[in-house]
Amino acid sequence: MLLHHSTDQPGKTGIEMQGFGVSHVEAWPDASWFCAHKDALIGAGVGWWVIVDIPDEVAAAHQFEAFHFVPADFQLSDVEFFLIPWDIVNMYRPFRYERHDS
Repeated sequence: MLLHHSTDQPGKTGIEMQGFGVSHVEAWPDASWFCAHKDALIGAGVGWWVIVDIPDEVAAAHQFEAFHFVPADFQLSDVEFFLIPWDIVNMYRPFRYERHDS
């Protein structure tokens, strides 16, 4: 399964050099968020998609029911979220990178 993580240029540089390892979410200090496809709202602005090819069963084990965190007025297209610990996601390097300019 291809999973997508949106980041800025410094985040891409860090991921290229060391893999995932910086959390911006206090509640999950050792994992990063991914979605099942490139959602325009998640990848808003100029930045990069980090694309990870991960086995389906590994992704399914880390699927996260996040919709209860999304405000009612915030519309996401049918996004599946995944919260994957760094020691797991970093096993699937090398990652691919695609620029987004939405």
